[in-house]
Amino acid sequence: MEGLWHVKIGIDAGGSLVKVVALEQGVPTFSSFSSSELPLLHQHLDLAQPEAIYATGCGAKLVSKILDEHFISKMIITPEMTSFCAGARYFVKEDQRFDQSFVLVSLGTGTSIFYVTPDQSQRVTGTAVGGGTLLGLGELMLGVKEFDILAKMARAGNRSHLDLMVGDLYPDVDSPLLREMTAANFGKLGEHAPEDIASAIFQLVLETNALLAIQAAKTYNVKQIIMAGSPISEPLVQERLRIIGTLLQFPISFLPHAPYSGAMGSIIIGENALHCE
Repeated sequence: MEGLWHVKIGIDAGGSLVKVVALEQGVPTFSSFSSSELPLLHQHLDLAQPEAIYATGCGAKLVSKILDEHFISKMIITPEMTSFCAGARYFVKEDQRFDQSFVLVSLGTGTSIFYVTPDQSQRVTGTAVGGGTLLGLGELMLGVKEFDILAKMARAGNRSHLDLMVGDLYPDVDSPLLREMTAANFGKLGEHAPEDIASAIFQLVLETNALLAIQAAKTYNVKQIIMAGSPISEPLVQERLRIIGTLLQFPISFLPHAPYSGAMGSIIIGENALHCE
């Protein structure tokens, strides 16, 4: 167990999920669990005494309170937005597919959108329409609380049964891409299958975020949008965002280890803070 003293822990305690990165000799390992289990965080870590612990997110103060009772390692809380961008920059550098300047979308309970360069980052816009909206509408309209179940339903559904499409309004339009664009989310009234409702909920959330991201990318004259956050791990989310990007003629990419930007960035920002002391 002696080697565990050399492990650095980054924790991103969000509104729905707690994401953990354990960094040992530069090699990260990843884990996550529900925020409702945060009081049992010390059991999830299952370590001796890590070298250092860093935390970010809305639950960071609670993380500090919990871990102070179980670990003697130094604990540092880092700014959420700065940590998220630092983690994304780290993962982008590890992947040669990506440009070094990009628009970053943090799709979490809500959504923040950043302009990121190799040296700095800034939040440029955002929306309260995010993963929390998806789960909230899922429970309100379908009585479904679990993201995985809602996604499974959405994969079986057809959102065009609810969404009013451009092709519905202009059936003679020549462009197949234009016909498939949304004219109004939930624009078709009437009785609908639960699976179709789930599909339309996903479309509403993802389309809103993609449109804002594309506007930001055009404003800052960058050619790459990178999506991150826990929902990005769901294949349906990536498939929908790729289709939306194609329809709007702006490709959308996905960050490796998408849920863990905040946790990794917390280690990076925290280490820099320690070295500056």
